[in-house]
Amino acid sequence: MGKGYKGVPCVYCNARVAATADHVIARGFFPEDKRGDLPKVPACSECNNAKSKLEHTLTAIMPFGAQHTHAGQALAMTGHRLGKNRKLHDALAAGVAYTVRSVNGGPWQFEMTVPINNRDIEKLCEFMVRGLAQHHWRVDLGPDHFVRASFLNEAGRHRFDSFFTGAGANVQQNLGNGVFTYEGVQSQDCPELTLWKMSIYGAEVGGDKSQPGERSTVVYGLSVPRKWPACAMLMEILGK
Repeated sequence: MGKGYKGVPCVYCNARVAATADHVIARGFFPEDKRGDLPKVPACSECNNAKSKLEHTLTAIMPFGAQHTHAGQALAMTGHRLGKNRKLHDALAAGVAYTVRSVNGGPWQFEMTVPINNRDIEKLCEFMVRGLAQHHWRVDLGPDHFVRASFLNEAGRHRFDSFFTGAGANVQQNLGNGVFTYEGVQSQDCPELTLWKMSIYGAEVGGDKSQPGERSTVVYGLSVPRKWPACAMLMEILGK
């Protein structure tokens, strides 16, 4: 572990001392030739283990929905992972479904869907909100801050997108040629108020019971001080 990651607070909990350097977006999401220069932050063992459990599952499932340039490479990485996790393999096999779908009035096409827990993706993205806020702006988020990530329906996306207009500091990154893309903005008035859009593989995720036909490729995230006046409103948009 590098000197910059020793004796400092864990970025994810801001309570325990870091024991390791953690890649904000796990190397396992990327083909081996696209794992360079990924952002890293200090993490304690407890947070690193909790995050790794999510990554272990999602790196085996999400490539099935990959729509980025190297989707084939991503899918090829799932074989050995599922081979080591028979329980997950069987759950996926049992939950696979085939449908016919037309996008924007285009030709009808067969489509395969696989079961996935949307909340697992959101929880991983909440770790990443904390990691990216520290990596780009040195913002440390603790118990006094609310951090949330969520898939939104069309109305929620429209409301959230409006906050990106005219914002202060901003960052845009495309890692691994579409493996992980994100955009973040930071408030000029409150550095801990950050807003994020994140996408892994460009994968479509559905499952909102109130909007059964709607899907999204983007997870929206935020960090905000719990005492900030806009906190309650932002929490309401993300469904907290």
